[in-house]
Amino acid sequence: MAAAERLDGRGGSARRLPLSLRLKAWWNGQDVTVRSKAASSESARPPQLAAAGHEVRYAPGKPGWETDRIELFQQIWGEGFSVPGGAVCVREAVNPFGLNESMSVLELGCGLGGAARTLAEEFGAWVTGLESDPYLRVAGAKISEMQGLTKKAEILAVDPADYEPPQRGFDHMISRERLYALPGREAFLRRLLPALKPKGQLALTDFVLAGEGGEAASITPPIAAWMAA
Repeated sequence: MAAAERLDGRGGSARRLPLSLRLKAWWNGQDVTVRSKAASSESARPPQLAAAGHEVRYAPGKPGWETDRIELFQQIWGEGFSVPGGAVCVREAVNPFGLNESMSVLELGCGLGGAARTLAEEFGAWVTGLESDPYLRVAGAKISEMQGLTKKAEILAVDPADYEPPQRGFDHMISRERLYALPGREAFLRRLLPALKPKGQLALTDFVLAGEGGEAASITPPIAAWMAA
């Protein structure tokens, strides 16, 4: 059986590998193993590794920020998203904006930043995403970094109770399914509106209770359990 050594970057087997391979593994959150090969298979190995008598194999790894919760979000709602709808709903929401590469957008409760990256990639807009959940913010920022969108789709840690946006700092704003859970959301929106430039627009979608008989009649047992959580 071939012997295997884990690459840890401290020397030994690690020094036998090209820097490009080590960087690729680090960037993708992967482990790399170096397996000794029998002399008879030497001709099948890449030239740069033949002399060392090893072959390189990648073992899938998971970066620290990709928790089970964040992985589940993406399995349900799509890569980079933590709310329903995906890129299709994002495009529909901002359709009236007429976005272009000169415009800036503020996203309230950006989650993993899927909407922010969609606007940056497809319209060239400069997007600032606000997220109060520390785990979603870290994960969203890492995904933006991996896609080369750290500046175009910036994800910031923000406590809505303390956030003071720049006056007339954004062409448009968007919020998708996040304000329903925010205490004092009316006051929060009043603080945000002065951050819109003249003729700026706000696109907002959210969860609401509806139905005949008033609010109480709309709260079925499943909805009550969801609200309690």
